[in-house]
Amino acid sequence: MKKTVCFILSLIIIMSSCAFFTGCGNDNSHPTLVLELDPEASSGIGGTVKIELYPEWSPNSVNFMIWQVQQGYYDNLTAFRCVPETLVGFGDAWNRKKINRVIDGEFPYNDRADSGVSFETGIVGMWYDEGAYDSCYGSFFICLSDSLKEAYEGKYAPVGKLTEGMETLIEASMLTSSEVMKYEPMYSITIKKATLLLHGKTYDLPVTRERTDYPGTEYR
Repeated sequence: MKKTVCFILSLIIIMSSCAFFTGCGNDNSHPTLVLELDPEASSGIGGTVKIELYPEWSPNSVNFMIWQVQQGYYDNLTAFRCVPETLVGFGDAWNRKKINRVIDGEFPYNDRADSGVSFETGIVGMWYDEGAYDSCYGSFFICLSDSLKEAYEGKYAPVGKLTEGMETLIEASMLTSSEVMKYEPMYSITIKKATLLLHGKTYDLPVTRERTDYPGTEYR
């Protein structure tokens, strides 16, 4: 009888410890954004790109991305900026999807707290319209080198880090563009489908506002 009581007490202590210590009873997994690139797009570039999202860096920006994935915003979206071995950016610069909600930029240049994250290789950030810090409409860029650290410091909201697909993105970044198109690739790099791995967690809806500025100017 005493052995049984001791065994039960031991189990209670172990379970209590698991509930207290991170990694035993709690799942600290970050949400993962999975992008399936379409090999039938004109560039012929396909493959899987995975991005681990970090809500603790830019909470509302990550919530916005998650919400947009759930709305299907990123499906059939294309890359509209490619800088060789430096950056690939996906988004809807000309608002073909009629996105009418934006969020405020979460970065020091917009009077927000500094996340302490540098834009080194693999870091993913959220773009905004040229000169309009409070116009983040969901487009994002992926750093392919450390060369943007100084130029982007404090100017963009970091939302995640690339965990798979670097070679595919470097290949995409090398696609040629024209002087007129600047950094927009001449051949389409298309996200066929965007999905999420949320590991059983739920996330708040983003704080958004109506979009008041639309295409017609250059985009960052």
